Amino acid sequence: DARLQMGNVYATFRKFDDAANWLDQVPESSSRYIDAQQRVGQVLWSAYIEAAQLSEVDKPKQATLDDWINTAESSFRKGIAKAEAETPAVNAAPDALIAAKVALVQILVTKGEFAEGVNLLTQEPHPVIFALAVLWLRLKLWLFAT
Repeated sequence: DARLQMGNVYATFRKFDDAANWLDQVPESSSRYIDAQQRVGQVLWSAYIEAAQLSEVDKPKQATLDDWINTAESSFRKGIAKAEAETPAVNAAPDALIAAKVALVQILVTKGEFAEGVNLLTQEPHPVIFALAVLWLRLKLWLFAT
């Protein structure tokens, strides 16, 4: 999808709002919608994190920061909801779904919404904690085999 590519180009040049606008134009009917929503979240969450490290003089206005974190949260939620709807509960969660959930938990913790973050990590379908346990088990088996 050309909109996804344009969003990625703008993100590369650190034009966060332009990147998010292009990415958010990918329609929900597109097979790339989940990717686009997760990318919006990634771009704006990265912008927020980077801005938090700037001096007060260089930092964007609080309204911009609030927009970035709230839009990132909303986009991750949309992408997660669609990915979970398309992934049967009995199947392993795709890596991108787990990554989006982890990023959303980071946002929730930043906003002080700890209980919701814990729920996202532990509740079905596709709990992050289960994916981490599987990864840990695979790592242990690999280490044992080598």
